[in-house]
Amino acid sequence: MSDSRMETRVERDEDAKHEPVANKPPLSPDLKILESQVLRGPNYWSYEPAIRLLVDLGSLEHWPSNTLPKFTDVLVGLLPGLHDHGCSLHRPGGFIERLRDGTWMGHVAEHVALELQREAGGSTTRGKTRRAGTPGQYNVVYGYSEEQVGLAAGKLAVRLLNHLVQANRRSISLPSWKASSCSPTGQPSDHRPRPSSTRPLAATSPTSGSTTNPSSNWARGSISSGSVPR
Repeated sequence: MSDSRMETRVERDEDAKHEPVANKPPLSPDLKILESQVLRGPNYWSYEPAIRLLVDLGSLEHWPSNTLPKFTDVLVGLLPGLHDHGCSLHRPGGFIERLRDGTWMGHVAEHVALELQREAGGSTTRGKTRRAGTPGQYNVVYGYSEEQVGLAAGKLAVRLLNHLVQANRRSISLPSWKASSCSPTGQPSDHRPRPSSTRPLAATSPTSGSTTNPSSNWARGSISSGSVPR
């Protein structure tokens, strides 16, 4: 990526972290999985087995973690093991710092999926999140020890984050014109039901099929997301 494109991306990210609520789209639990892929051997992303989820953030592209008042404290209260995640800061508590500074839900889903596997007795610690070609979509890649546990952890991570986002809707003062566009249930008036989140994820055979640049450092180190994840 050229220096100018990197600078533009960083500036856009910083703008989203400090953008006034009035300028954002209505907050909605929009995080969803578009594709799932099990990579059972050395692959484009890692020398070790991994799971790749292509996720779409929807409105959450405009709502990094620092813009959700109760999000980080509640998430860490549910999964205190997240304190051990060093992330790109490479020290305990590093991921918590990233949450408070502002990071995006694809990146958060990666860490939650890893921590849920640890809670189930797994030991995998490696992951990364990278932008896909379409704005608001990300490749979330994380290691696994047991395939079905890894897939379930990714699915549950997305469900948990959407639940916390929904809870945060009541903590944010929306401008009157946005509040009036929501129904009494808190959903936008034109809200249409999405497919049930209980549908099993489909596992596919290992394949690369992506044009996003991997990081050669992903296969090494402790709980980390590589460089500059969202």
